[in-house]
Amino acid sequence: MLLKHKKRAFHTLRHFKNLIDGEQIDQIFAFATSAVRNAENGAEFVEKVRKDIGIHINVISGEQEAQLIYEGINLSGSLNGHTNLMMDIGGGSVEFIIGTSQDVFLEKKL
Repeated sequence: MLLKHKKRAFHTLRHFKNLIDGEQIDQIFAFATSAVRNAENGAEFVEKVRKDIGIHINVISGEQEAQLIYEGINLSGSLNGHTNLMMDIGGGSVEFIIGTSQDVFLEKKL
């Protein structure tokens, strides 16, 4: 699978980089998930963004993606001590997490 919509992605990343530079922000944390992770030209895309735009993209695993999703939901205060099913339905993958505010019992990436 090839990464689609590269032109739109570059345009968007340049736009955000300009906004970031305008605010004198000196640290950028960029993460890529399944679309880049699974694309045949994903590594080429990441390298071109680094060279042309100056943003280093960290390509994360499905497990890291699920963990970050869980942490974000947990930090939002949405988990109430009961067992919850959390889902992230993305463009290239779906993550299911079952857990509470204290523990994750299952993380499944489809």
